[in-house]
Amino acid sequence: MKASLILLGSIASLVSAVSVPRTTEKIDYTGFKALRVTLPEASSDLESQLEELAAHILNPGTKEHLDVVVSPEKIDAINNLVPETTVLVEDVGAAIAEEGELVSSDDDEMSVQAVPTEAWFTAYHSYADHLTFLRDLQGGFTTQSEIITTGTSVQGRTLTGIHIWGSGGSGSKPAVLIHGTVHAREWITTMTTEYFAWQLLTKYSSNSTIKAMVDKFDFYIIPIVNPDGFAYTQTNDRLWRKNRQTVSGSTCYGRDINRNWPFQWSTAGGASTSPCSGTY
Repeated sequence: MKASLILLGSIASLVSAVSVPRTTEKIDYTGFKALRVTLPEASSDLESQLEELAAHILNPGTKEHLDVVVSPEKIDAINNLVPETTVLVEDVGAAIAEEGELVSSDDDEMSVQAVPTEAWFTAYHSYADHLTFLRDLQGGFTTQSEIITTGTSVQGRTLTGIHIWGSGGSGSKPAVLIHGTVHAREWITTMTTEYFAWQLLTKYSSNSTIKAMVDKFDFYIIPIVNPDGFAYTQTNDRLWRKNRQTVSGSTCYGRDINRNWPFQWSTAGGASTSPCSGTY
């Protein structure tokens, strides 16, 4: 299971420009391949053609090669367009299936309870169960943690996290902010940020290195900063990247939260002005 989590985390974290049709039904990636395409010099036109053919463009802006996710019916067109391709993933749908079904808190063996055990990190979970995890973890360490909220998503979901502190009390030390799931499909980052919180609280009294860190800093950890997109990846499209905000004048949905910070906003080559792009 751990190998599967890492594999899909790697696939999902790279996907950018999206041309897969958006429907109310769950998208099936069975038979889709992940290909590495070697780019010749002066290949800007080629890149735009690949974006039209591919379901997803991986690592956009790379000069030497592009990694693409391609539907079965477009594979021949890709191979005819470029001189050299290498298969990275033979069947993206099969790789996604290796993640297994989402584990529910209703399952006896994986039921979330205070304090959650390390078994929590061996499988992926629903959005609702991630909120339960935070509440149960905080409930076990009420004297050095609190649940925090940082706003509300477009679809009305509360952005929820946990604040952890050590000696000196709440808010007495410099702050460290850790957040995950900026890109909806990057489920591995949800688990990673939660593991940070779990380690800091459950090992504080037994691990001198962790105690020293928690006594030196206040940690603010928000595992899912894109809850709408995250929920959508669990119900409709496992490889969805952006949030689910509507775009005026466009039928395409979503903005890439990681491309919408004030610093170097809309930098050329780093973001797209097209609402249909994964980096919009």
